[in-house]
Amino acid sequence: MKVSFGSLAAPLLYVSPNQINLAVPLVDEGPVSFPAMQVAFNGVSSPPLAFPVTSANPSLFVVPGSFSLIAEQSATVALNADGSQNSPTNPAQLGSVISIFVNGLAMDPDNSFPAPDLYADGGWSVTGSSQINPFVLQVGLQVPSTSANLPCQSNVCSAIFQIYELNYISPFQPGSVSGLRLAGEVYVTQ
Repeated sequence: MKVSFGSLAAPLLYVSPNQINLAVPLVDEGPVSFPAMQVAFNGVSSPPLAFPVTSANPSLFVVPGSFSLIAEQSATVALNADGSQNSPTNPAQLGSVISIFVNGLAMDPDNSFPAPDLYADGGWSVTGSSQINPFVLQVGLQVPSTSANLPCQSNVCSAIFQIYELNYISPFQPGSVSGLRLAGEVYVTQ
């Protein structure tokens, strides 16, 4: 089985008789392009199907069912400094480094695009990143050292962070660096 977008083969993640999970290869044709996708199996190819592909649409891994209408935010899948999963019953320590996971900002295997240049604000700081597979980037994020201005109940605070990928070129302002923004929520002790 092979799935291609134009002349580029797509990495296959999962294949069954009813489903194909794949990663769209890096199609460098501007902010939005329409490459033809084609599936080949046992020497037989499907008709090409063209659909829009955006140049970037990264996302944080979130805890299912955690979306809050009040904060318009979802709890982010995060690991505390000790490797345990961050949660309201297992918050991170102030000033510690947590790990979050980003889909869609993985390093370019051909090195034709720059590595992600990540920045955090509001007392947070990015301590580093590493590609844990071809599609997922693990990002070290240092929690602020104070819980001031955080909504807290008992000793647990809800902490919203924002990180920016500074290499992203905005399709709405050609030639300018806009900083693609990702925001999430984790839990910290007071």
